[in-house]
Amino acid sequence: MIGDSNGRRKETSKTSGKTSGKTGGGSKESREETTQGFQSREELPQVRRRREACRAQEQAFLRPLRLFRKGLIVADASVRKFFLPVFISSIFCILVHFYGALAPPSVFEFPAYALGFIIALGLVYRFLKADSALYFTLATAILFPLTFFLDSFYVLDLHIALIAISAYLLWQRSLSDTLKSIGFPGNLKKNLLIGVLGFIGMLLAAILLTNIFVYLTGNLADVQKIAHKVTDFPLYVLLAAVFIAPLSEELFFRAFLSTRYGVWVSSALFAVSHLAYGSITELVGAFLLGLAFAFVYRYAKSITPCLVMHFLYNLAALIAIGAF
Repeated sequence: MIGDSNGRRKETSKTSGKTSGKTGGGSKESREETTQGFQSREELPQVRRRREACRAQEQAFLRPLRLFRKGLIVADASVRKFFLPVFISSIFCILVHFYGALAPPSVFEFPAYALGFIIALGLVYRFLKADSALYFTLATAILFPLTFFLDSFYVLDLHIALIAISAYLLWQRSLSDTLKSIGFPGNLKKNLLIGVLGFIGMLLAAILLTNIFVYLTGNLADVQKIAHKVTDFPLYVLLAAVFIAPLSEELFFRAFLSTRYGVWVSSALFAVSHLAYGSITELVGAFLLGLAFAFVYRYAKSITPCLVMHFLYNLAALIAIGAF
């Protein structure tokens, strides 16, 4: 019994020695941690100063970019005000052209133009703001001389008017939002493929329907009216028919009219816009083309394939007529 008690005492003394060694070691580690804590507290103001300096440099670098972005947003918000005065200016220049074409030359011609400009400017200033009146004046200063001295420039005035009123009616919060709302450019590969295939289908259909019309009616002169009308236009109008007309007509008739008033109404108005050619073939063809463009726009949910189809079709038609 005495031996067992002595053995137990030795074991307890060993375990107490181990625990004392552990506690002693722990006290050293805690002392080291406290000394490191004191050092980190002494270094903390320096770290804060460095961080504040880095943040200040970052803010100084990003501030011009933020101001530039803010300026773009403000510019996007004020861009819509520009389109309506440009539309009114284009319509004014078209009226000037037809007045000069229909009215006989007289000494009252320029006073009539000046009076019309003053009335239009007064209406713009009355119902719109002063900056709109300034935009109207600037647009008229550019378009009026071109319309007056170039006989066929009124065609470009018409396309400018369509682009301006379409942009005014379709405008969203910013340019990117506006383009996104009409699906431009969208899935570019898919839209280009749809545009090219749609153009091939329309071209084959146009050739077939024209031949059927001539065969049934024997009226080849009606088809030739289109060629005579087109070849009378100067080169800048033909180039506008290829590069500007697809944009103006697709924005107005497809992106705006077809989404709000339906495919049939937009196609009918698109056909009416081609009455100046004086051809039944052109009228029926424009209506069918309007239907094709409108259905493609609804299917693709993008204006891009319509632009591709319209561009290629106008280019092919002018080459076939021999306009180039």
